[in-house]
Amino acid sequence: MEFNTPKQTVAEATRTTNYEGGEAFEPADPRLALYKRTINQLLEGSFYETDDEQLAAVVRQFDAAANEDPEFVLKLAAYARQELYLRDIPQVLLVLAANDDRFKDDSPESLIREWAPAIIQRMDETATALAVHDQLFGGTAPWPLRRGIEDALVEMADAYTLGKYELSRREVTLHDVFNRVHPTPVDAEQEALFERFMRGGLDDYPDVDPLPAPNTWETVISERGNTQAAWELLIEDDEYTLPIFASIRNLRNMLEAGVPEDTVVDHLDLEAVRTRRCTRSGTTRPTPRCKTRMSRHRRSSSGSKTQLMSRSRRCLADSAIPLSRSTCRDRWISRCPRTARSD
Repeated sequence: MEFNTPKQTVAEATRTTNYEGGEAFEPADPRLALYKRTINQLLEGSFYETDDEQLAAVVRQFDAAANEDPEFVLKLAAYARQELYLRDIPQVLLVLAANDDRFKDDSPESLIREWAPAIIQRMDETATALAVHDQLFGGTAPWPLRRGIEDALVEMADAYTLGKYELSRREVTLHDVFNRVHPTPVDAEQEALFERFMRGGLDDYPDVDPLPAPNTWETVISERGNTQAAWELLIEDDEYTLPIFASIRNLRNMLEAGVPEDTVVDHLDLEAVRTRRCTRSGTTRPTPRCKTRMSRHRRSSSGSKTQLMSRSRRCLADSAIPLSRSTCRDRWISRCPRTARSD
């Protein structure tokens, strides 16, 4: 018989459980904990956590990982954006790092500015980064963050991206980004482009022409209607763009408008995703089985519209192959090269 026994054993006191009380795993390494949180994070409310709780958890894991290895956080953010095609959480990690003294150094190029172009991969993400800063910290964004956003913006800027991602209905627009970052054009052509974007159409600058509307599928369908001629123009004319995911989302519209199935299938060759290039818009990669399905369907003109859409859905599902966690851990460093930036 024992007297004055402990209320809990050591195992019971240190037991980690999940939301439902089951056995759970808590990584001992804070970098692994941040990695685990990042790759499973969309910052959207769920049954288990609200979006605010998820963001608070990211901040806690960020703080612990930054104590161990500050640059790891930026490498992870670049990996999550380029390899996992996550968009918001990489910008959150970038902004958290930009406002943290542990990421300051004495080098001419700060870590933040060095890694920002690898994390900001699409024009609208320049506004996302500033919006994250406004919500989490407020006030003027730190100099390295503004310079990093400038580097990314100048590298991506052209008439199409400036027109497409104007973000006129968002809290932080692309014009706001220009006003807060003050990007320096790299040449006379880009200087004229920036002037047309910022001053075109304003009464005070009648001599400056605004940028033309981008030839996206949204603008074409809005102007010409959901017609066969409009969809075939998007597919066949190189002046217009109909990306792979936009094509798949609009399969029903194209078929119901009367676009021939062969025309649709020939357009859905998945060439953009087959190369597995890390583009700013984000891509996935098809499996050999997906390629076989598409090639078989090209050789056959038979099949109903329903069969075509069903096959395309299966092909897209097979294309989106998440990397395993072990593969992620082995490859994340090599996939995020550091690129030196200059003024």
